[in-house]
Amino acid sequence: KWRTTCLGWCKGISNLRLRATQDGCRWTHGVMAAVKRTSPLVTVVELDGFDGEAFQGLELISSSVTELTLSQSTDVAPVLEVTPFPVLQAFRLKYCDDLSSEALRAVAREWPRLRTLHLEGETLSRPLIISFARALPIGACLQEIECTEPFPDDAIKALGKSCSDLRSLQLASCGPYAVREPAKCFPALYRLRLGLQPKMGTKKAPCWTDAELVALAEGCPNISELGLEDGHAGVIGFTGSSLSAFPRLSDVSLARLSNQLSTEALVKFAQCSACLIRLNLSDCDIRDADDVVVALVRHCTALEVLNMSGVEKLTMGATFKNVGCTRLTHLDVGEGRFGKCCNIGMLGIRSLVEGCPLLDTVRVGSSSILKGLRVALLEDEMNAARLAYITVLCS
Repeated sequence: KWRTTCLGWCKGISNLRLRATQDGCRWTHGVMAAVKRTSPLVTVVELDGFDGEAFQGLELISSSVTELTLSQSTDVAPVLEVTPFPVLQAFRLKYCDDLSSEALRAVAREWPRLRTLHLEGETLSRPLIISFARALPIGACLQEIECTEPFPDDAIKALGKSCSDLRSLQLASCGPYAVREPAKCFPALYRLRLGLQPKMGTKKAPCWTDAELVALAEGCPNISELGLEDGHAGVIGFTGSSLSAFPRLSDVSLARLSNQLSTEALVKFAQCSACLIRLNLSDCDIRDADDVVVALVRHCTALEVLNMSGVEKLTMGATFKNVGCTRLTHLDVGEGRFGKCCNIGMLGIRSLVEGCPLLDTVRVGSSSILKGLRVALLEDEMNAARLAYITVLCS
């Protein structure tokens, strides 16, 4: 009865994860045949810690797999080169060994319905990424690409020739063409998140200029999520004045940019950003940070998440009046990634907590502010009741 019950349960499985990364756990060459026999409805597969022997027979189930994740596995290249995935739509490759250019070219050429691609791990070298991008056929179905490794400009240019329907591009480390090429080639783009590679740009030819961002807004009118991060690693020409050219921005991250950001530009952006839901300005050098926060609090009525951690010039020393961002749920004014802290006072943060009834998480940078905020909340009967669900963190 137990065996019959287990087999009956297995027949209904559609999502399957097999993990073999712990000592003493090893999959053999018969595992895929067993999956085919016991779970014929499987469409989402994640294989963690596999090797060449365990991969044997993958073709028995590949014809029905729509999502595939390979992580921390070896002997991956032969599998990708010969295994057909005719209906695969999402592929995630994480920290796998034994990759090859031919394997990545096979993914680009032989998986016709691939729409989502995630690449992660130091084995994904520049030649491998370029091989994949150049092998994509004209009119490829790819809509979402995410890569945590340095993404070459040559690969961006190749994508521009083949993936006109691209909608989401997230590159943790890239060059200047990651802004320039989408403006010309990806009209359907709604999400662009970029991190700048070190030593990119010069004073005469900076990366990420305001002019390039204006061109991006014109070429990609549907962008609602924009991230330009780690600009301190190179030379950028972005002051923030081009943000007002994007009418639909709801999620913006400018974390760890240099001191090029203009207070006036950020205030103007806040005044015309009624759709803004999430904003990350952590570790930015903003001259008049208090003016920026005042504008955000007053005008961004849909704002839910505000991250100002590590902004040293932020004091919040005055009481906030006319608070419009009453939907705010998360406020971070604690220590940033570089160890810097906001110099915030009690008046501003207390008035903001009182003016935002949905606020449930506040992160501050010192224990004295933490204690003071709790005492201030307890002084008011209505705010005292909120202590039951407000989480106050100290970095």
